[in-house]
Amino acid sequence: MYTATKPENAEEYQELCVDGRMFYKLGESKKKTVRRRYSDQFKNPLFIQKDVNRKLRMMRQFREKHGDLEEEIERWKDCISECISILHSQHSVHPAEIFKAFPLGKWGFDIEEYGGCEEDLLHTAKIG
Repeated sequence: MYTATKPENAEEYQELCVDGRMFYKLGESKKKTVRRRYSDQFKNPLFIQKDVNRKLRMMRQFREKHGDLEEEIERWKDCISECISILHSQHSVHPAEIFKAFPLGKWGFDIEEYGGCEEDLLHTAKIG
């Protein structure tokens, strides 16, 4: 239904201009939809709980498949240590070169265990 009188709250009405005269009709209530961002899902407590459960399930499956994680880490450390020894003894690659190429010190490997010293590591770093 259209009216010719201007309403008090004009923002709720639609305007129609016919022959220079303005008519007003009450507009439908439009719901303002807020677009959800991708990051909004991470604020939902149900999503957070679901994510925590998923991570716990992954850890449990890894433990069942591979056993203890500490044991797995030690096995890899032994393998790397053996590789360093083989490279040094059979291929004449000095341990300082290996330690320069890979940051093994931060993973608990000591260059002195393989017949090198810290000065060798610093010396090769200055040369290279």
